[in-house]
Amino acid sequence: MPLFKVTEADHQRGFARLKQEGDETVVTTDLVVLDAARGTPHRLRCGVVLRGEIRGARLLDPSVVEEAPPPDSVIQATDALVRSLRLHGLRVETPIPQLAAQEWRLDAKILNLGATGGPADGGHPVLARIVQPQLTLLIDWANQGYAEERLEHPFEDDTLPTRFAAATSHRAPGFSCRATERGYVVGAGQQAVPFGDWDWVHPHPFFVSITSIANQALASAGAAERWIDTQDEDWVLASPALAALLIEHELLMRPFC
Repeated sequence: MPLFKVTEADHQRGFARLKQEGDETVVTTDLVVLDAARGTPHRLRCGVVLRGEIRGARLLDPSVVEEAPPPDSVIQATDALVRSLRLHGLRVETPIPQLAAQEWRLDAKILNLGATGGPADGGHPVLARIVQPQLTLLIDWANQGYAEERLEHPFEDDTLPTRFAAATSHRAPGFSCRATERGYVVGAGQQAVPFGDWDWVHPHPFFVSITSIANQALASAGAAERWIDTQDEDWVLASPALAALLIEHELLMRPFC
């Protein structure tokens, strides 16, 4: 079966042009292909070598034989970001060249990771999967407590008040949170935060209220962390500097079903 090398990757029109090795034959295929050998989506880049069947001017059932290395700029950017994350105590054990290559090749939209692509498109889906389990997030969108299905609405998360109280009280002793039929009772002062008429449709103001009470307790306790809006329907308990870094590089984007 002949080998083909990608000579052009047209990201706007979604196709790749390939040239047969040792021949002048030129064929095209989709920019994002299902690797026949691995069964995984793969975004083609210039320099990738594939094997497949020719039908007309199309390459069918392609499988990747040889990857193209990511540009030095991608490796350097990934290295700088990982260094910054490590300064905040986050663990990233994947070697930088391997991590950069994974993100550069990944089509995050195909894999439903909630970002728009690899580093060239502004997202870091592989790195996000490494970092997010190490963070304290307010809402369990992944529904880790229920294996059957993902969480549809944060008010359905019965673990939220307990997790919120535990994380906050670890840094601000005495802080508590419990759910009632009408809302939450929050803080050492047992402040009632009722559900508003529109909170089920737009719960953001409700969580702004409870995280504001928690942040007052954290400030009074001298804690460095705050509950900070991730700008994607969640809050992270982190220092403002770490949260800004995570938000800037889209490392807090939640998974899409």
